[in-house]
Amino acid sequence: MLISTMILDWIGVLIFVIIAFTFQKMIKNNEFAFMHLLMALKYAMWFPLPLALYQLLNSELLIVGTIFGLAYLIMLVITMTLQTGHIIIYSKI
Repeated sequence: MLISTMILDWIGVLIFVIIAFTFQKMIKNNEFAFMHLLMALKYAMWFPLPLALYQLLNSELLIVGTIFGLAYLIMLVITMTLQTGHIIIYSKI
């Protein structure tokens, strides 16, 4: 699980770098929905990170951080996808 988590985390970091380098071009082309989809994908790649840290460190105190970390990531992905839908509908009006 640790190797797959590291691979997914680095994919998430790579998506962040892609967003950072293409931000101005996406803004000029009004690609806000695509940017939100990329951010949702980036956060989805980080889903296994709290679970992997909990298993790696094997501490009972980390269960609270794991639960809140997963809840935070799930809320971010849901928020980004809802904003994407809102941006797409709003741009058609």
